[in-house]
Amino acid sequence: MPCNEIIDTTPDTEYRPSVDQDTTNHAIDQLAREHDLTLEPDKVASLGRFISLLSRWGSTMRLTADPRPEILISQHLPDALVLARLLGPHLKRVGHAIDVGSGPGLPALPLAIVLPPTVHFNLVESRGRRCSFMRTAIYKLGLDHCQVINKRLEDIDLPAQDLALSRATFPPPIWLQHAPDLVGNGGLVVLLCTALEQAPEQVIGLKRIDLAQYKLANGPARVTALYQCST
Repeated sequence: MPCNEIIDTTPDTEYRPSVDQDTTNHAIDQLAREHDLTLEPDKVASLGRFISLLSRWGSTMRLTADPRPEILISQHLPDALVLARLLGPHLKRVGHAIDVGSGPGLPALPLAIVLPPTVHFNLVESRGRRCSFMRTAIYKLGLDHCQVINKRLEDIDLPAQDLALSRATFPPPIWLQHAPDLVGNGGLVVLLCTALEQAPEQVIGLKRIDLAQYKLANGPARVTALYQCST
């Protein structure tokens, strides 16, 4: 099936929820507060719908290792929430963002929900089923400022972006080496990694301007670093 088709157009109300949506939304709201981010109720609700949709698809398609909503919330939302907080002071200069190796839209789609819709997201993913899921999520959640690009990074031709991010697609040194090619001078690059040593203060063409260290549930360490490009 072509990955530019939206497979699931069934209204959410026609599904029998696998979990209580109020419980899911409450967990998301609490998690955001733990990361010093206060979300409006409509954004919490949209994140809850995304989690429910990802859980439903993931139970049959293995989009993530564990499709249970509580695991999706605790293991996959913190990166987007922390990044949204770090990007807050810089949003005026972010109009176009690229997420390389988006998978099922993590962390880009939750980030697109939380950030203002003035930030346009290009989600680059080479695997067709993940593209189909992302297109369906974009359709159902009304994320008109997001587009899915079903290609490998080397096969796309986009103008310089204002923000570039990627999670688990490249080793940190490789991502920091190539990410400046995706953004213009003064553009922002996000590094998502697991140790502070992987996020140097400065590399060729990039200077670290902010950083957050945190832990996921059950202890795994996470580091989100924000760099500015000066080529």
